[in-house]
Amino acid sequence: MNLSRSKKPHILFINVNPRPSWKKEKTQIEFPMGLCYVASETKRARYNFDIVDLRVNYLSDQEVAESAKNGGYDVIALGGLSHNYYLIKSMVAKIKEYVPGALIVVGGNIVTAMPEKFLRWTNADVGVLGEGEYTFLEILKRLETDNNLNG
Repeated sequence: MNLSRSKKPHILFINVNPRPSWKKEKTQIEFPMGLCYVASETKRARYNFDIVDLRVNYLSDQEVAESAKNGGYDVIALGGLSHNYYLIKSMVAKIKEYVPGALIVVGGNIVTAMPEKFLRWTNADVGVLGEGEYTFLEILKRLETDNNLNG
């Protein structure tokens, strides 16, 4: 991904629904603490973003990818627990198909538990280990300066 150095990235956060086959009435809608921490630090650093909450408004992988494409996002961030692996893997693949130039950042236990394997087995570009709020900001700042995400 190549951002112009004067441009702040256009960011999309996705709150994954771990049970997409459940009807809305049956899905437990809870406060996504990890996402909230990352989003609040992102806002505090004066970045603009959108959030798609799939627990509230279910979208298929294709609908998510189309929305990401239509929104012109540079960075798409999502995460989850280990048992969400197949959901996230297929969603990331579909997003990469529709928005190949976007940087896909995945965090949460799904990455922390098996970082090398996760990145090898999926189309994600960056995996965030542990608490992600400051790491995500570092990723954004590097995109704005030299686009070097090594390290």
